[in-house]
Amino acid sequence: MKRPFFAVLGGMGTLATESYVRLVDAATHAHSDQEYLDYVVFNDASVPDRTAFIIGESDDNPFPVLADDIEKATAMGASFIVLTCNTAHYFYDRFQALTDVPILHMPREAVKRLSKSYPAGSATRVGFLGTVGSRASGVYKHAVEEAGYTFVEPDDALQQRITSLIYDDVKGTGELNLARYESVLRDMLGDETGDDVVSTFDSNDDMNVLSDYRRRGNERMASDYTEDFEAPSDVDYDALADMILSDSGYDSMTVANGGVGGRNRGLLDR
Repeated sequence: MKRPFFAVLGGMGTLATESYVRLVDAATHAHSDQEYLDYVVFNDASVPDRTAFIIGESDDNPFPVLADDIEKATAMGASFIVLTCNTAHYFYDRFQALTDVPILHMPREAVKRLSKSYPAGSATRVGFLGTVGSRASGVYKHAVEEAGYTFVEPDDALQQRITSLIYDDVKGTGELNLARYESVLRDMLGDETGDDVVSTFDSNDDMNVLSDYRRRGNERMASDYTEDFEAPSDVDYDALADMILSDSGYDSMTVANGGVGGRNRGLLDR
């Protein structure tokens, strides 16, 4: 019997892909090699910078490179595809038009998860932290506003600090300056909170690597923080993990108890 699997389009960046895979693995609560999910990772580090293309600073188009990956994943028989780069969702509709294989839309799934924890009736504003490309493309703005929230963006000065964290720290050195990271979070929340609950997306995948490093600095392993969220940046990965567990035919309660019930459904129906 052919075992179903999903494809991960990664390499944007590589550390973000590692962080994503580690969190998904932890979310399965596997107790043997065979209980982990089956997946193939395309760590395509050659994909041109998405933000630079979106804002017109580069003519090097990421679309053809990722389209080639999608073609390969489709030919391999992947049951669904995960795009582990928020900024790349700028091309989402064009990507999905290339294949009949479902491609998960990370921003939409993140907002779905947020809506469960912070219903629009009790929290009205959602803050955004991410790349200039994600901000310019509106991939989160559209999803947030469609869900009934007010979308809150950083001002230009704060955006420069966020960009520095992404490109200078994570992509540049792989190191986290915790003080700078937390100061960005504090300043983003600032006076915006008022009487509302404001949830902040670390919407670029590499910002999630910062959160991953932050927890490691607090001596928290992946198995500890997949269930207990300390920062709202977890929304992206947890939503994806939930979707993957569901689409892979796992029952969430069974998985939580370490079992693999329901493996014969879900993906096979795709």
